[in-house]
Amino acid sequence: MYENAVFDGQAEITMDDLEPFVEQCRDLNLQIQEQLGFTLNEDIAEKPTKQLGKFLKIIGLKLKNVGQRNQDGRRIYRYKIDPESLALMNKIKEDRRRPPADKPDNDNNEDFDLSYVSSFDVDDVIEGMGR
Repeated sequence: MYENAVFDGQAEITMDDLEPFVEQCRDLNLQIQEQLGFTLNEDIAEKPTKQLGKFLKIIGLKLKNVGQRNQDGRRIYRYKIDPESLALMNKIKEDRRRPPADKPDNDNNEDFDLSYVSSFDVDDVIEGMGR
């Protein structure tokens, strides 16, 4: 889902894939509280996709349920990054990388200030996501 600083919009995950993510979140709990200003969900082990969705929302992304299956009496839900939210964030990223001379002149459309995001190492938090 996230590798080499790139989100893979085609990768699917299940709750079981997120066990390393849960561990990483717990290890970085203090940094998450200090940098993002919220605490981990108490039910992170039972509902890791809920916590992942909370992190993704910070950077403008969403999870999308893409199906389910039954396995050993359990219902397994499959998720991937919502393609519309990923496309929008990729467009914003590309627009921000473009030199100022190449940007359209529009006084009503100010640049987004996402500088606060760089103070939190997203790689550390989502390193453990299922890939």
